[in-house]
Amino acid sequence: MSYCPKCLHEYADTVERCIDCGRPLKKGRRPVDYDLELEDLIVPVGSFVCALFALLMLYLRVGAQFGWVKGPIANLVVLGQPPCMTAFYAIATIASTIVFAVWLVRRILKKD
Repeated sequence: MSYCPKCLHEYADTVERCIDCGRPLKKGRRPVDYDLELEDLIVPVGSFVCALFALLMLYLRVGAQFGWVKGPIANLVVLGQPPCMTAFYAIATIASTIVFAVWLVRRILKKD
C-alpha cells in the first residue's frame, strides 16, 4: 500500500505517482489524523456545562428544601420553583453526564 503525502489518497503498490497532484508516493499506510476541531467540542462542552449547572441547581433546590442552604436565596428557590424541579434537575444532570460520557468513550475508542 502506498499513499500521497499531499492528498493522502491511498494507492496500490504498483502505482508510483499520485494521479491528482503527480507527487511520488510513500510506502506504507497513510497517517491517521485525530486533531480536534472547534465543531467537535460543541457537544461535550455543552453537555459538561449543562451537567454542572443542573447539579448546582439540584443542590440549591434540595439544600433549600432541607435547610442546608439558608437566607434569601433559599426562600427564592423554595417559593419560586415547584417541587417537580427537583426531578427535572436530577434528570438533566444524569442525561448530560451520559452524553458527555458517551462522547468521551467514543473519543477514546477512536484513538485506538
